[in-house]
Amino acid sequence: MPTQFNNLLSRRIFLGGSIAALSLMGAGVHAADDTSMVYIGGYNNLVTCFEFNSMNGDMKQVSQSDCGKNPTYLAIHPTRKFLYAANEVNPGIVSAYSIHPKDGSLTKLNEASAGGGGPCHIVVHPDGKWVFTGNYGSGHIGIAPINADGSLGAPLEPILGGKNAHQIVIDVSGKFVFVPFLGSNHVNQYAFDEATGKLTPVEPAFAAASVDQAGPRHMVFHPSGKFAYVINERNCTIDSFDYDKAKGALSNPKTIPTMPADAYASMKGKSTAHIIVSPDGKFVYGSNRGHDSIAIYSVDSATGHLTFVGHENGGGEIKTPRDFSLDPTGKFMIVANQAKDYILVFKRDEAKGTFEKIASHIVPSGSAFVGFMAKP
Repeated sequence: MPTQFNNLLSRRIFLGGSIAALSLMGAGVHAADDTSMVYIGGYNNLVTCFEFNSMNGDMKQVSQSDCGKNPTYLAIHPTRKFLYAANEVNPGIVSAYSIHPKDGSLTKLNEASAGGGGPCHIVVHPDGKWVFTGNYGSGHIGIAPINADGSLGAPLEPILGGKNAHQIVIDVSGKFVFVPFLGSNHVNQYAFDEATGKLTPVEPAFAAASVDQAGPRHMVFHPSGKFAYVINERNCTIDSFDYDKAKGALSNPKTIPTMPADAYASMKGKSTAHIIVSPDGKFVYGSNRGHDSIAIYSVDSATGHLTFVGHENGGGEIKTPRDFSLDPTGKFMIVANQAKDYILVFKRDEAKGTFEKIASHIVPSGSAFVGFMAKP
C-alpha cells in the first residue's frame, strides 16, 4: 500500500520524517556525546534501533523490538519516553510503548483503534497529549488522547475527510493540522482545539493540488513558517505553497517535477513517497520510487520556490525509497529501501545540498520508516 514524515513539528521528536519529522524531536537538538537513536520500522513485526554518531555517521544496532504486524510508521512523544506505532492492518491499530533510555528497546503499554483501516502515518501533537493517525484504506483521521503514563486513552470519533488520508502534519504553533488526501487530490486544513481534540475546517477547507489527480501524499513546512511543500505521488511532482500562519491556510501552489523529463514517458511503477526540508531551510528533498532516487532542490528564501539541483541514487543502491530522514545536525541522511533488506547512510554537503554514500546496514526487509531521536 502506498504511504515518511518530515515537518517542522516532526523535527521536535523524529528527525525527518515531518518529522517526523522523531517529531525529531527538537530541531537541531542532539545528545552532548553526539549520538542519537535511529528507529527503523516497516512491513514486518520488528522495530530496529541503532545508535547513530553525528560526528562521522557511524551506526550500531542496539536493540530490536516486536511491535506487532506492520509497524510502518512511528512517532515519538516530546518527552522521548514513549513511542507510538501505526500498525498498517485492517482495522487499523495504534500501539503505545515505553522507551528504554539505554538501548532504545520498546515495552508495550497498550493499543487502541486507529480510527479506520490501513493506517499509514502517525504523529504526536507538540503538547504530548494527543496522537493522530492517517488511515489510507478508509480515509479516516484518528485522534486519541495520551495518558500521563504514555498509554493511549479512548479514541475520539474518527473524522472522514476524503479518500486515502496519507499523513497528518501539525504546524509549529500546534494550532493547525493538515492532512494530504491522495485519492481526493487535496490537503485538508483544520484548526485544532488542544483541550478537546476537536478538528474544525478552516476557510478554505482544503487546498487542491495544482494538477488534477496529482495525488498529494506527504507535506512539510519550511523552517521560516512562510512556505509548505507537498509531494504528489501519482504524477511525481512537488507543489510549493504560501502559508498563512495566522489563518492556517495554504495557497498559491507552484509545481516542479521530481524526475527527469524522459522518465515521464512511462509512469508504470513510478511514484513519489516522502519530502523533507534541511534544518537551515536551504534545500528540499523528495523520494522517487521506481526512478529510485532522492530529488534535490534549492530554495529561494524570498519566494519559497524550488530550483532543481540533481538526483541521488546511491550508485544504484537506492531501491523503492519509501522513507528517508536527515540526522539532527543535517549532516547525514538515511534512506530506507522498502524493496531491499538494507538502509543507506549518506554524508550531506551542507553548501551544495548533495550527498555521498558512506555506508549500508542490514535491516529486516520491507523497511518503510526511518526516524532519528535525540537521546533521552
